[in-house]
Amino acid sequence: METLALFSVSVEDLVAGRETPGVRELVEDQIEAARVSLRAAREMPVLGEGPAGALLDAVLRTSSSKSRSWEPGGTGTSSWGPMTAYGLVK
Repeated sequence: METLALFSVSVEDLVAGRETPGVRELVEDQIEAARVSLRAAREMPVLGEGPAGALLDAVLRTSSSKSRSWEPGGTGTSSWGPMTAYGLVK
């Protein structure tokens, strides 16, 4: 709830699928946080090598391409494309 308040977003905004500046900023922030976490995990020897490393690489590539469609000038077919892909809106 603190994160929602930080971006002036309500649960109702998310449930209703409202596209507000706060929701956009929240999603951008969460995408970046996920990228940082995945990159950090990639640097951990136990996760970055062998089959686990290959899987993590695939996740990083997929998440990066999906999240880029949310960015200004991205490749999403609609402004909510990535939100729908991640199950955040219908």
